[in-house]
Amino acid sequence: MHTLFSALCFLFPLVLAARPDTLAPVEVFFDFSLCEGDTLWVNGTPYHTGRPSGTEVITGGASGGCDSIVYIDLRPVASPFLILKDTLCPDAGLIVNGTYYGRGNPSGLEILSGASYLGCDSLVLVDLSFHQIYLYAGPDQEAVMGDRVCLEPFIDMALADFSWFPPPPCAQPCTTFCIDTRTPEVLLYVLTATDVHGCTLIDSVRIVVGEESRVYIPNIFNPNTSDRFGVFADNSVAVLRQLRVFDRWGALVYAREDAALNDPDTGWDGTIAGRSAPEGAYVYHAVLERIDGRLLERTGTVVLVR
Repeated sequence: MHTLFSALCFLFPLVLAARPDTLAPVEVFFDFSLCEGDTLWVNGTPYHTGRPSGTEVITGGASGGCDSIVYIDLRPVASPFLILKDTLCPDAGLIVNGTYYGRGNPSGLEILSGASYLGCDSLVLVDLSFHQIYLYAGPDQEAVMGDRVCLEPFIDMALADFSWFPPPPCAQPCTTFCIDTRTPEVLLYVLTATDVHGCTLIDSVRIVVGEESRVYIPNIFNPNTSDRFGVFADNSVAVLRQLRVFDRWGALVYAREDAALNDPDTGWDGTIAGRSAPEGAYVYHAVLERIDGRLLERTGTVVLVR
């Protein structure tokens, strides 16, 4: 702030009127406080913290053409200074003098104009830090009916409280748990954790349970290497209701009902009536029952090699 003080002639006629018979210079005294950073101009000379006092002679500045003498004796007043230092939660912030301070803007200097009791500016140094905490509920996952899906979050904080929503199938509060999927759906589990400083972090995991079953049936096998021709499926399939194999002329060479899945020791061993079947292409027809009771049919060709 800069204050311009001119010749102060408006004061001098009052002084001369009180002493009409004198020809002595008019003396004026300036003795008051000045805010740090402000400047008082007297007779073209700046007075401030670095130059708080002095004498100015204003030639012919008084009524009647007399000189005026101005004595300056200022008392600089330092601007109030506050350090605003705090440690906040990762997503928290402060608004100081209209400026937002957060993790992307943790420090700065704010000038509050005329905020002190003397009308001087106030200075606020903002210096924020943030608690180093971390929460990761885990990656989103895809599954099919019957899959077991496990959630294993990563938590880097001194826990005071945590919770899953919806509540997991745990007898006691647990951070890690597994669920068995039974129907096609989209599941969303939200993890909320609070540390000892009262900071709360939230993260979520999305689980998409698909409707399609994953079924694998080989298209080639070699019984001489102990291979057997069978059906493999994920946990959405409960049982192999029927497997039939036909030769190129449509004759039934193998049949099996209500067989276990994913067992390499079961299935067609490549024989017909106890004798080795000839090399070539064979047609299969498989019927599978899912855990929801629906039936799946698969038909294709498998090549027997020796």
